Amino acid sequence: VERAFAHFLERRVGADVAGLIRAYEECARCGASCTDGDGCVVPHPAHLTRDRGVTMSPLRYESLYACAACGQRFAEVVEASDKTPRAEGCTTCYRGPHSTAPPPPRDRRRVSRHAVTLTRGPRLQEGIDALPETTEVLSVVWGFEVADPYRFHPGDAGVCNRYLRLRVLCLSAMGGFRTVCLEQTWVPALRDLTLCNREAECWVRLDLPEIRRFAARGWRGDADAVSKMLADAHELEAFAARGLPFSELAFASDNLRSVTLARCDGLARLELDAPNLAELNLDHTFHLDAIIFRGGCGDATKAGPLRVSAENAFLGGDARRALRAHPRATRATKPEEDVFPVANAASEAHAARVSRSLRGRSRVAKPWDDAASDGGDDVSDDPDGEPESVVDGLFR
Repeated sequence: VERAFAHFLERRVGADVAGLIRAYEECARCGASCTDGDGCVVPHPAHLTRDRGVTMSPLRYESLYACAACGQRFAEVVEASDKTPRAEGCTTCYRGPHSTAPPPPRDRRRVSRHAVTLTRGPRLQEGIDALPETTEVLSVVWGFEVADPYRFHPGDAGVCNRYLRLRVLCLSAMGGFRTVCLEQTWVPALRDLTLCNREAECWVRLDLPEIRRFAARGWRGDADAVSKMLADAHELEAFAARGLPFSELAFASDNLRSVTLARCDGLARLELDAPNLAELNLDHTFHLDAIIFRGGCGDATKAGPLRVSAENAFLGGDARRALRAHPRATRATKPEEDVFPVANAASEAHAARVSRSLRGRSRVAKPWDDAASDGGDDVSDDPDGEPESVVDGLFR
């Protein structure tokens, strides 16, 4: 349609005038002029970049990432001989022709309007306090210099009006932060929140009843702020956590469609009041003994199947039976979106065996959808509730 319109315009007003008109048209994906000869080039959006961990050697340091918008993986490399970081792998999220037609809503390979990316460093606090009032997407990414303590408190005098339009907040580098305080009255438009790599000294308060999407990874200390937030998050649609110190977790939202819980080693009990849940990812969960579905299991004709992924997951007898009893539960080999891409699956499996052994528990992962796997060595399979034993005698 665009090519036909361009040819029509050239025939009516001539190629020169049509070129001038095109010069004022912006590409709906990248925001550049449609006459830009380099075509449409979109870098990986900072707020959709997922941390996959690091690899280190005496010669180089690699930070591994994956893009949730395009699914591609890349790395930031620093050589010992040259301290300047460089990118390796696919560094662009999208490359193609310009277009004035907006991309489909599910296609997130685009340059977000009114987006700001800040790098952790000596001037980070200055950037937070001087954020433009038009900002809708804010990302804080890693930097090699740290000047702590940082503070993120939109309720502070002088900055409270700067966050009224903020929709997406991604703090992927919380190292150096000592205060992160978010209340819905200060950030009324906030719907998408990502908090990663929080230090134990950082005080966190989350009062966000209107939050829709939440993701967190690599927290030290407690995660009480997240548990308290979930108690009022009745509009939540997607939740993802990796490496958070939960012991119990409860959800209550009719809109909840996706839950991801990975490497939450202390998590033993999960309650779900989510009749429309469509995806439950329990990959690399080591000690989840009980899953409780409350409020009904939903209408299969409306909610569809509940896809359960449990790769390298150690689920107790109660948890496995609860999943088998769910009328919509079906086994999923891979989640639709890998929120926390794993850099080394063998390392994850080794961590599971070590964690189970140190707690004196079985190191045999049993599939949740196989009723024949139930036995007396599982928590709650025994009527007396005796803890399971280490079957191979290690750490007995």
